[in-house]
Amino acid sequence: MAKKKKTATAGAAKTTKQTRRKATLASYDLPDLPTLELAGRLDRVAKLTSRAVGDVARQHGATPSQLHIVERLARAPGGLTAKQLAAALAIRPGSLTGTLDALESRGMLRRQAVKGDARRQQIVLLTGAKPLVDLLPAVDAAVSASL
Repeated sequence: MAKKKKTATAGAAKTTKQTRRKATLASYDLPDLPTLELAGRLDRVAKLTSRAVGDVARQHGATPSQLHIVERLARAPGGLTAKQLAAALAIRPGSLTGTLDALESRGMLRRQAVKGDARRQQIVLLTGAKPLVDLLPAVDAAVSASL
């Protein structure tokens, strides 16, 4: 029975693995980076809260975006323009269209012309949004529990 020869690539792979192992043990003397640390923590909080909102939203046939829109409009009895709503949600007005269409088709909101400027639309919440409005405290509790 012939012995198998070791190939050069097998030896190289082993050497590379050893090098990687050694590299992971390195440490560096860094200055304090409070802003970067804060950004990392905020990113983690954002991911946790986003997941919590999404879980509750999906359990009730909604999306996180729909819940955020309903929450903002519930705080604005006279409604908001798309520009105002987009600014409150830190998104572009064009990004709202699909979600507003879905909420409007479910009878939860209405777009109406702004008096004196027919090009602008005021977005107002309707009573059909009550199930999602009533869900907001549960969303808040889920977010709180995720932290």
